Amino acid sequence: MLYIHSSLKNLTGDTLYTKLGDNFISNLDQPYLFMAYGSDGYLENYTNHKTWKDIKLAMKVEGNGLIRILPFQEYNLSAVLYDTTEIEGVFKLKVNYSKSKNPSFSDTLVDISNYFIISK
Repeated sequence: MLYIHSSLKNLTGDTLYTKLGDNFISNLDQPYLFMAYGSDGYLENYTNHKTWKDIKLAMKVEGNGLIRILPFQEYNLSAVLYDTTEIEGVFKLKVNYSKSKNPSFSDTLVDISNYFIISK
């Protein structure tokens, strides 16, 4: 297993919404955000073909809950990978979010992390 920890900070004056929450808690305000299969968080690997490949994240049993990211607040962001057999190279985290609780595809905003390296 591989654990990835990061932080996410909303530098806008807007409240943002994303499916990175813990569905057991089912509260819009959560201090810990989770990137998991089916959430709005993604881990991507830079390939030899000069493209980004989505890496399958672990699934959360409780599901991914909608949360809000408040203006100028910082949150802990975590991801878990169960299959690490081919995990090596340059990676980035990607988060989709919206200014609406019920966004349409055209309302989706995207933010990406700095690149980082995972080696064995």
